[in-house]
Amino acid sequence: DFTSEASQATMYGPPSHPEPVDAAARSAGPPPSSSSSSSSPPSSSTSAFCPINSSTRHIVERQPRMINFTVEYRQKSVELMLEESSTVGDIKGILQTELGIPASKMHLKGWKSGDVSDSTVLRSLHLPKNNTLYVLTPDIAPTASTSKNSALQDSLNQNFLLVINHREAQRDYSLNFPGSKTIQEVKRNVSDLTNIPVRHQQWEGWPASVSDDSVRAKHSLINKS
Repeated sequence: DFTSEASQATMYGPPSHPEPVDAAARSAGPPPSSSSSSSSPPSSSTSAFCPINSSTRHIVERQPRMINFTVEYRQKSVELMLEESSTVGDIKGILQTELGIPASKMHLKGWKSGDVSDSTVLRSLHLPKNNTLYVLTPDIAPTASTSKNSALQDSLNQNFLLVINHREAQRDYSLNFPGSKTIQEVKRNVSDLTNIPVRHQQWEGWPASVSDDSVRAKHSLINKS
Protein backbone atom coordinates (compact mmCIF):
# COMPACT_ATOMS: atom_id res chain seq x y z
CA ASP A 1 0.00 0.00 0.00
CA PHE A 2 2.71 2.51 0.92
CA THR A 3 4.55 1.81 -2.29
CA SER A 4 1.47 2.41 -4.40
CA GLU A 5 0.67 5.73 -2.62
CA ALA A 6 4.24 6.95 -3.05
CA SER A 7 4.22 6.06 -6.74
CA GLN A 8 0.97 7.94 -7.24
CA ALA A 9 2.45 11.01 -5.47
CA THR A 10 5.47 10.88 -7.74
CA MET A 11 3.33 10.53 -10.85
CA TYR A 12 0.77 13.20 -10.13
CA GLY A 13 2.77 15.52 -7.81
CA PRO A 14 1.54 17.15 -4.58
CA PRO A 15 -2.10 18.10 -4.30
CA SER A 16 -2.75 21.67 -5.60
CA HIS A 17 -4.80 24.46 -3.99
CA PRO A 18 -6.43 26.42 -6.81
CA GLU A 19 -8.62 28.77 -4.80
CA PRO A 20 -5.87 30.76 -3.00
CA VAL A 21 -3.88 31.04 -6.20
CA ASP A 22 -6.88 32.36 -8.12
CA ALA A 23 -7.67 34.91 -5.36
CA ALA A 24 -4.10 36.25 -5.46
CA ALA A 25 -4.22 36.50 -9.23
CA ARG A 26 -7.50 38.37 -9.11
CA SER A 27 -6.15 40.87 -6.56
CA ALA A 28 -2.96 41.49 -8.50
CA GLY A 29 -4.82 41.98 -11.78
CA PRO A 30 -3.40 41.50 -15.24
CA PRO A 31 0.10 42.85 -15.83
CA PRO A 32 0.23 46.18 -17.59
CA SER A 33 0.89 46.03 -21.29
CA SER A 34 3.74 48.21 -22.49
CA SER A 35 2.18 48.60 -25.89
CA SER A 36 -1.18 49.81 -24.56
CA SER A 37 0.40 52.31 -22.11
CA SER A 38 2.55 53.85 -24.81
CA SER A 39 -0.22 54.13 -27.38
CA SER A 40 -3.04 55.31 -25.08
CA PRO A 41 -3.65 59.12 -25.16
CA PRO A 42 -3.19 61.14 -21.94
CA SER A 43 -6.30 61.64 -19.86
CA SER A 44 -8.08 64.98 -20.04
CA SER A 45 -7.60 65.60 -16.33
CA THR A 46 -3.84 65.98 -16.70
CA SER A 47 -4.26 69.07 -18.91
CA ALA A 48 -5.52 71.10 -15.94
CA PHE A 49 -2.09 70.85 -14.34
CA CYS A 50 -0.07 71.95 -17.35
CA PRO A 51 2.11 75.01 -16.51
CA ILE A 52 1.01 78.33 -18.02
CA ASN A 53 3.52 80.04 -20.20
CA SER A 54 4.43 83.33 -18.58
CA SER A 55 4.66 85.02 -21.97
CA THR A 56 0.92 84.54 -22.53
CA ARG A 57 -0.11 86.32 -19.37
CA HIS A 58 -1.54 89.81 -19.80
CA ILE A 59 -1.68 91.90 -16.63
CA VAL A 60 -4.10 94.83 -17.01
CA GLU A 61 -3.61 97.57 -14.44
CA ARG A 62 -6.47 100.00 -13.91
CA GLN A 63 -5.31 103.55 -14.40
CA PRO A 64 -6.47 106.06 -11.74
CA ARG A 65 -9.12 108.54 -12.85
CA MET A 66 -7.78 112.07 -13.25
CA ILE A 67 -9.82 115.22 -12.57
CA ASN A 68 -9.06 118.64 -14.06
CA PHE A 69 -9.50 121.88 -12.11
CA THR A 70 -9.38 125.49 -13.24
CA VAL A 71 -8.88 127.59 -10.13
CA GLU A 72 -9.42 131.36 -10.34
CA TYR A 73 -7.99 133.80 -7.84
CA ARG A 74 -8.33 137.50 -8.54
CA GLN A 75 -6.40 138.05 -11.80
CA LYS A 76 -4.75 134.61 -11.78
CA SER A 77 -5.89 131.26 -13.12
CA VAL A 78 -4.26 127.96 -12.19
CA GLU A 79 -4.76 124.66 -14.02
CA LEU A 80 -4.56 121.51 -11.89
CA MET A 81 -4.89 117.78 -12.56
CA LEU A 82 -5.22 115.39 -9.63
CA GLU A 83 -6.16 111.77 -9.06
CA GLU A 84 -9.65 111.23 -7.66
CA SER A 85 -8.03 109.64 -4.59
CA SER A 86 -6.63 113.08 -3.64
CA THR A 87 -8.23 115.31 -1.04
CA VAL A 88 -9.37 118.93 -0.97
CA GLY A 89 -6.37 119.62 1.25
CA ASP A 90 -4.09 118.40 -1.54
CA ILE A 91 -5.56 121.06 -3.84
CA LYS A 92 -4.93 123.76 -1.26
CA GLY A 93 -1.37 122.54 -0.82
CA ILE A 94 -0.69 122.95 -4.55
CA LEU A 95 -2.39 126.36 -4.63
CA GLN A 96 -0.30 127.48 -1.67
CA THR A 97 2.80 126.90 -3.79
CA GLU A 98 1.34 128.37 -6.98
CA LEU A 99 -0.31 131.45 -5.45
CA GLY A 100 1.83 132.05 -2.39
CA ILE A 101 -1.22 132.03 -0.10
CA PRO A 102 -1.36 130.06 3.16
CA ALA A 103 -3.75 127.15 2.81
CA SER A 104 -5.35 128.02 6.14
CA LYS A 105 -6.57 131.34 4.70
CA MET A 106 -8.13 129.83 1.56
CA HIS A 107 -11.81 129.27 1.00
CA LEU A 108 -12.49 127.13 -2.06
CA LYS A 109 -15.85 127.73 -3.67
CA GLY A 110 -17.54 126.07 -6.62
CA TRP A 111 -18.22 122.58 -5.22
CA LYS A 112 -21.55 121.23 -6.42
CA SER A 113 -22.09 119.50 -3.09
CA GLY A 114 -21.60 122.69 -1.07
CA ASP A 115 -18.81 123.40 1.37
CA VAL A 116 -16.32 120.58 1.94
CA SER A 117 -13.52 119.94 4.44
CA ASP A 118 -9.83 119.55 3.71
CA SER A 119 -10.03 115.80 4.41
CA THR A 120 -12.80 115.22 1.84
CA VAL A 121 -11.70 112.74 -0.86
CA LEU A 122 -12.46 113.89 -4.40
CA ARG A 123 -13.89 110.48 -5.31
CA SER A 124 -16.67 110.93 -2.75
CA LEU A 125 -17.84 114.16 -4.47
CA HIS A 126 -18.60 112.39 -7.81
CA LEU A 127 -17.06 115.23 -9.79
CA PRO A 128 -17.09 115.52 -13.59
CA LYS A 129 -13.91 115.48 -15.62
CA ASN A 130 -13.51 119.30 -15.71
CA ASN A 131 -14.28 121.65 -12.82
CA THR A 132 -13.96 125.34 -12.01
CA LEU A 133 -13.16 126.55 -8.49
CA TYR A 134 -12.73 129.97 -6.94
CA VAL A 135 -10.31 130.93 -4.16
CA LEU A 136 -11.56 133.45 -1.62
CA THR A 137 -9.19 135.11 0.85
CA PRO A 138 -11.25 137.56 2.91
CA ASP A 139 -8.42 137.87 5.47
CA ILE A 140 -5.88 138.99 2.85
CA ALA A 141 -6.18 142.52 1.50
CA PRO A 142 -5.67 142.95 -2.25
CA THR A 143 -2.33 144.40 -3.31
CA ALA A 144 -1.73 147.19 -5.81
CA SER A 145 -1.25 144.67 -8.61
CA THR A 146 -4.74 143.31 -8.02
CA SER A 147 -6.53 146.65 -7.99
CA LYS A 148 -8.40 145.78 -11.18
CA ASN A 149 -10.14 142.94 -9.43
CA SER A 150 -10.55 144.60 -6.07
CA ALA A 151 -14.17 145.44 -6.93
CA LEU A 152 -14.93 141.76 -7.47
CA GLN A 153 -13.22 140.84 -4.20
CA ASP A 154 -15.31 143.45 -2.40
CA SER A 155 -18.44 142.05 -4.00
CA LEU A 156 -17.62 138.57 -2.70
CA ASN A 157 -17.67 139.91 0.85
CA GLN A 158 -20.96 141.79 0.47
CA ASN A 159 -24.61 140.68 0.49
CA PHE A 160 -26.96 140.72 -2.49
CA LEU A 161 -30.72 140.90 -2.51
CA LEU A 162 -32.42 138.41 -4.82
CA VAL A 163 -36.08 138.98 -5.62
CA ILE A 164 -37.31 135.59 -6.82
CA ASN A 165 -40.71 135.19 -8.47
CA HIS A 166 -42.30 131.74 -8.19
CA ARG A 167 -44.69 131.82 -11.12
CA GLU A 168 -46.63 128.64 -10.38
CA ALA A 169 -47.35 129.70 -6.80
CA GLN A 170 -47.66 133.37 -7.84
CA ARG A 171 -45.46 134.40 -4.96
CA ASP A 172 -42.33 136.52 -4.57
CA TYR A 173 -39.41 135.81 -2.25
CA SER A 174 -36.83 138.40 -1.18
CA LEU A 175 -33.66 136.63 -0.08
CA ASN A 176 -30.24 137.91 0.96
CA PHE A 177 -27.17 135.97 -0.17
CA PRO A 178 -23.47 136.76 0.25
CA GLY A 179 -21.54 137.35 -2.94
CA SER A 180 -19.47 134.21 -2.33
CA LYS A 181 -22.54 131.98 -2.73
CA THR A 182 -22.62 129.89 -5.90
CA ILE A 183 -25.66 129.55 -8.14
CA GLN A 184 -25.98 125.92 -7.05
CA GLU A 185 -26.15 126.98 -3.41
CA VAL A 186 -28.86 129.52 -4.20
CA LYS A 187 -30.90 126.82 -5.95
CA ARG A 188 -30.56 124.50 -2.96
CA ASN A 189 -31.79 127.20 -0.60
CA VAL A 190 -34.76 127.88 -2.86
CA SER A 191 -35.45 124.15 -2.95
CA ASP A 192 -35.69 124.09 0.85
CA LEU A 193 -38.06 127.04 0.71
CA THR A 194 -40.37 125.89 -2.10
CA ASN A 195 -39.94 122.07 -1.95
CA ILE A 196 -38.96 122.12 -5.64
CA PRO A 197 -35.94 119.83 -6.32
CA VAL A 198 -32.96 121.56 -7.90
CA ARG A 199 -33.16 119.33 -10.99
CA HIS A 200 -36.73 120.47 -11.61
CA GLN A 201 -36.04 124.20 -11.25
CA GLN A 202 -36.09 126.34 -14.39
CA TRP A 203 -34.64 129.79 -13.91
CA GLU A 204 -34.81 132.96 -15.99
CA GLY A 205 -32.77 136.10 -15.42
CA TRP A 206 -29.27 134.69 -15.06
CA PRO A 207 -26.68 135.66 -17.71
CA ALA A 208 -26.27 133.19 -20.56
CA SER A 209 -22.75 132.26 -19.44
CA VAL A 210 -23.71 131.38 -15.88
CA SER A 211 -23.32 127.83 -14.56
CA ASP A 212 -24.30 126.17 -11.31
CA ASP A 213 -20.79 126.40 -9.87
CA SER A 214 -20.36 130.07 -10.76
CA VAL A 215 -19.90 132.48 -7.89
CA ARG A 216 -22.88 134.73 -7.39
CA ALA A 217 -20.91 138.00 -7.31
CA LYS A 218 -19.41 137.44 -10.78
CA HIS A 219 -22.86 137.52 -12.36
CA SER A 220 -24.61 140.01 -10.10
CA LEU A 221 -27.66 141.57 -11.73
CA ILE A 222 -29.43 142.70 -8.56
CA ASN A 223 -28.62 145.75 -6.46
CA LYS A 224 -26.59 145.06 -3.36
CA SER A 225 -28.49 145.33 -0.06
